[in-house]
Amino acid sequence: MVKAILFDLDNTLYDQAEYYRLAYDAVADRLVDHCDWSRERIAKRLFGIWQEHGSLYGHLFDDILKETKADDVSVKELVQVYHDAPVEGLRLYPGIRELLDMLTGVPVGIITNGNTTMQKAKVAALGLETYFDVIKYTDAAGRPKPDSYCYEQSADALGVPSVDCLYVGDNPPIDFPGARAVGMRTAWLRLGEFANLVESGDRYADHVASDVGELRSLVEECLGGNDDER
Repeated sequence: MVKAILFDLDNTLYDQAEYYRLAYDAVADRLVDHCDWSRERIAKRLFGIWQEHGSLYGHLFDDILKETKADDVSVKELVQVYHDAPVEGLRLYPGIRELLDMLTGVPVGIITNGNTTMQKAKVAALGLETYFDVIKYTDAAGRPKPDSYCYEQSADALGVPSVDCLYVGDNPPIDFPGARAVGMRTAWLRLGEFANLVESGDRYADHVASDVGELRSLVEECLGGNDDER
């Protein structure tokens, strides 16, 4: 019986591509005075490298520095700019706020990978603090997903046994092994970068939703047995 819902952040509650656009604009602003490229060309190329290689690619800034010949700028500088990028303008996926409103009275949380400062800025920009009882930043804990540590800690913080929690995420190999290791049920929201993952998410996920509407129906169904207890 599901008594609590936990969510990933990026590509689960909002479209992470929108963050990349904002962050790459900020990186382009940093680079434009150190190369012969225009700001627009730099930002477009950064987004293109991301589209080619994905968010797990570790050499994006090495590549852009090599291509632009901006030899007096370091990768470390660009990483800092990326983490500190302005996030005003980020928006939740349509229907997510209504889903969260529906969960009033249900213990809810977020478990998110990524630089803590960056992820906190996203949470604030999206206006999520008031919706969630617990927000776990795995970077701060030093135990990123798929490690199970933050899943167990989140369930404890919510006061709900982990076997009574549902975890919703977008990247099955990253989001779900840790959740399943502590007995949580898992739901794959097929939106964003990993929506068409070649390796079937069924290997990791107990449930699959192709959009927020399907997710809401799934959550309602999972909570359906709790009506007498809420």
